[in-house]
Amino acid sequence: MKTLKLAVPRRSSWYACITMAFLHYFLTPSESGASPAAAVLIRAVSGAALTAVLLAICGLRKVDVTRLGPWTIGLFIWFALINRLQNAQLLAVMFSFMLLSFALVGCEAKSRSRGLTVLEKPLTYLVIFWVFALLLQISLFAISGQLVDLHAILHPLSEARIYGVADLFRFTGVHIEPGTYANWLYALVMLRAMISGRLYDRISLFAVLSILFALSAWGLIAVAIFLFGYFVSKISDMTKRGIRAAALAVLLLTGFGLFVYSQFGEHLPALVDYFVLRSELEDVSGSSKVQALAGFKQLAPQLFIVGMPLSTDFCGGCASPQDAGFLLNIAVYAGMLVAIALFVMIFVAAYREFGVTGALAALPLAFAKFIFYEPMFWMIFGAAVVRIRFGIGLHPNPPKHDKSFTLPTTYKKYDLNL
Repeated sequence: MKTLKLAVPRRSSWYACITMAFLHYFLTPSESGASPAAAVLIRAVSGAALTAVLLAICGLRKVDVTRLGPWTIGLFIWFALINRLQNAQLLAVMFSFMLLSFALVGCEAKSRSRGLTVLEKPLTYLVIFWVFALLLQISLFAISGQLVDLHAILHPLSEARIYGVADLFRFTGVHIEPGTYANWLYALVMLRAMISGRLYDRISLFAVLSILFALSAWGLIAVAIFLFGYFVSKISDMTKRGIRAAALAVLLLTGFGLFVYSQFGEHLPALVDYFVLRSELEDVSGSSKVQALAGFKQLAPQLFIVGMPLSTDFCGGCASPQDAGFLLNIAVYAGMLVAIALFVMIFVAAYREFGVTGALAALPLAFAKFIFYEPMFWMIFGAAVVRIRFGIGLHPNPPKHDKSFTLPTTYKKYDLNL
């Protein structure tokens, strides 16, 4: 059997940037006009290319598929039986994204056993990139008075939907909608936390605070939950570092609040009215939630164990059934018991790593506006399964909250048995 010597950089910025680009296109939803399949194809090709690169690094026969293999096979069989071998296209999309997501997490888990990390740094770069893009869009608008569609620049077949509230705009960064930015960035912060073991660090704090610029009602609740967990975590630490971090966060929030008030204070009444209106669930998103919940209640007696086929329209033709939350949607298509089991795995993994505040921070994921095949969710779930099943999680046992933990900047050769 031939052995290939592959030199892999342990900390390589160029590698992280390339991997980040693939991750962006795999995880970021877009539209493609008259050909919706093109957007799905772009995501699938990006995920497949990234998986191929990571498999080459980890070794084609070295990835321990038993980590997530049973879940992959079990979920595929379950959904195939529910759909009675119908809805082949939807099943193919869901299974492809699920398989690619689990493969990426498996590659990361395998690389950790060798002292490498193939996803942690790219995920960090992607968080920073998404936040930077939002701030760049806001800055360009403040300077020139024009809205630059960064989403359309990176996704030429798609176009962002930037809404206005009073005299303000709900910025989207590189995403298609403000709500997409809020949901996907928060989920990315949680995915990075599952992979790296770092939830309440400065990068996560700044990223979550940036969600406020999207003026998302969901994002406002998610930010409040995260900040509550952040302060409880830092204060309960009862060390100088924890107290300093909490004090820094208070100063940061105070400064941020004063800046927002000085710049947009005159618009605060309109913003309050806007969020009150959103709470009444009378807009498109709100009515979709109401219709989806009504449809779920009607089908609930049939959904306790077995779900409905993926083509089932349970919300009476509403615009976006995913607005009712991923937990409700997956309960319709997989059954309540499976849906609950999926999220229990995530909550348990977050609790084991970060305690009660970690489980609390994972709560918004249950109400995230993901469609059933969304790779972001399946990567988070895959990371949770690995963390629970193998106890130590994905990171090579760094001291918790120890920011001094880094991998050495060296190259090391590994034997990849091909």
